[in-house]
Amino acid sequence: MKQKIETGGPAFPVSTAEASEGHQDGPNTWQFPGMTLRDYFAAKAMPSCYAEYCAYANLHGYSEDWRMGVALDSYAMADAMLKARDRGVGQSENGPRVASWPYDSEGTPVEVAQ
Repeated sequence: MKQKIETGGPAFPVSTAEASEGHQDGPNTWQFPGMTLRDYFAAKAMPSCYAEYCAYANLHGYSEDWRMGVALDSYAMADAMLKARDRGVGQSENGPRVASWPYDSEGTPVEVAQ
């Protein structure tokens, strides 16, 4: 059985009075979810993933399926952002904290030996 992928819900939902697609969210309005938050995060991550791959490929050569690799890396980053968002990474008792690295796979800051 295929595992359900957490999408984070709609990134830019739009309500309209026209009933053509989507689902009804009020007596006279319909909602169209648009792209998912996961897709939006992946699109935002893609330029960095592409740049990292190009830097690697300049030294080691391009693989035949490099585009798929960049896309998969972008979605892996999006999944990490959704996971961090759900776990509250970047939050402290006093509000947002400045990001410091590294974090482990569970989003917990890791002590780095100096």
